Amino acid sequence: MAVSEEELILEIQQQLDSDVLSYGWLRQIVRDFDPRIDKHTITKLVYEAVVRIYDSGIAIIGNAKQIDGMVIVVPWNGTRDELLEKLDNFITQAGDTPSQDDLNGFWLERLDML
Repeated sequence: MAVSEEELILEIQQQLDSDVLSYGWLRQIVRDFDPRIDKHTITKLVYEAVVRIYDSGIAIIGNAKQIDGMVIVVPWNGTRDELLEKLDNFITQAGDTPSQDDLNGFWLERLDML
């Protein structure tokens, strides 16, 4: 099944209702839509979905740390352009096979869960 950006965003938003999501997990969500999708397309779709979700104002992007067994997202500071540049740089450095639970990666968290 082809991955619709709208369906992907809806799925990510639904999962954000109950959890924080890592870059690796976001990539897995795309693969769940279509296991045959190539890694470059996964990267592109995740980037575009994260930007749209961030722009909607419902979530933060940041690094994570673990406190008492819970993953806490520490928001990145800066303007929108600075955040998107940091996101792009991270994705470029991470490549196409990041760990799903890499605390050094970027994570999404709903603002109302903070």
